[in-house]
Amino acid sequence: DVNMGNKGGRTPLHWASYKGHLEVVKALLAAKADVNKSTKDYDTPLHYASQNGHLEVVEALLAAKADVNKSNKDGDTPLHWACKNGHLKSVEALLLAAEVDVDKGDKDGNTPLLCASKNGHLQVVKALLAAKADVNKSTKDSATPLYWASCKGHLKIAEALLAAEADVNKSDKDGRTPLHLASAGGHLEVVKA
Repeated sequence: DVNMGNKGGRTPLHWASYKGHLEVVKALLAAKADVNKSTKDYDTPLHYASQNGHLEVVEALLAAKADVNKSNKDGDTPLHWACKNGHLKSVEALLLAAEVDVDKGDKDGNTPLLCASKNGHLQVVKALLAAKADVNKSTKDSATPLYWASCKGHLKIAEALLAAEADVNKSDKDGRTPLHLASAGGHLEVVKA
């Protein structure tokens, strides 16, 4: 059974996608593997391929009608995973999917743009901004992409977000602004930005 999962619910397509085995993925899809089958944590093969930056597998799964907006147990979509890990080419492929929700938040409200900003992936941030990601969308705790870029000292990302009209005075639930966080972290260049 091509769709039989192991104890965690991972099918052969999950494993091939995780490892980046394009020809195996194609063979499994041809054998009617369910492209949107979820694990017990609600991860799909597209989550795994995106997480690991396997561009050709991402493209093959998208061509087979993989659900680009499907969330796992933490609310992460494949786009979240590609952004967290800085896989620019996979991000670009996912952004080309007509139905992609570029601003979808995870269970805490973290958007793909916030994930990329927090983890220091400048080119991914630029791709998301070009795709019209909401630069000021905040989490449940009112953190924004600029908040995290400032906290982590990611100067170039902070500059890109500011150029996209990020709200420099937007505060979190405790009243801290990006300037507070950059100052507390000793990030002089971000403070000057």
